[in-house]
Amino acid sequence: PITPLTLSLISILFDETDFEIPATITDIYDNFNDLIIGKAIVSSKVEFIDISFKERVLSLYALLLMETPSHKPLSIQEFIDYFEKFFQGKTLPIKDAQLDDVLKYLIHNTGILYIKDEQWIAFSHDSYMEYYAAIEIFKFERNKERLLVERFFDVHWQNVAIFYAGKTKDMPDFAEAINKKLQKSVKWNDFISGIQGCGYLLQALYQTDNQIRKELILSSLTMVLESNKILKKM
Repeated sequence: PITPLTLSLISILFDETDFEIPATITDIYDNFNDLIIGKAIVSSKVEFIDISFKERVLSLYALLLMETPSHKPLSIQEFIDYFEKFFQGKTLPIKDAQLDDVLKYLIHNTGILYIKDEQWIAFSHDSYMEYYAAIEIFKFERNKERLLVERFFDVHWQNVAIFYAGKTKDMPDFAEAINKKLQKSVKWNDFISGIQGCGYLLQALYQTDNQIRKELILSSLTMVLESNKILKKM
């Protein structure tokens, strides 16, 4: 697990549904997403709203924050205005509720978003932001896959890439693009980040062609050797 949160989610899934341990961290979050976002609350107007719509709100917001310097969250009013503008002119799968009801539901009932310092709408854990950003890129903005490659040495974007890879487990082109990125690394910090990220990425891509995965392992081992040389000089 990348974080203690992952272990917590596994325990929640076992307690709620007796799921088997998923094969990838993406599967863990997918199951948790279905459980929490899809859980009906009788008193809520949004209880029967399609899970994919609620998920889309979270994924849009997550990618917005990922692309914002320092991942600065929006204020409550900015949050509402952003989604009203985005969904303006679109047919929403909302019958008895309003968009405002869905936004409030996601903030107050899921534990994924919360109001920080009484004014900012933030994700309760960075892993949620990274997971939902990966969902947005995978389902709606595949042209931004390049960002996952370009920013692979940034820990937050790297985690997005790992979640993204776990959506299919078989992404040869993406794996090769990451490998080229690793092979061009020259900084010690990039070596360390690349080694860790490559390990998690390989696990997420366990159904990808073994020869491609072997090349990633070799690149990672090269980074280990280069990192060792730098440490010796230091």
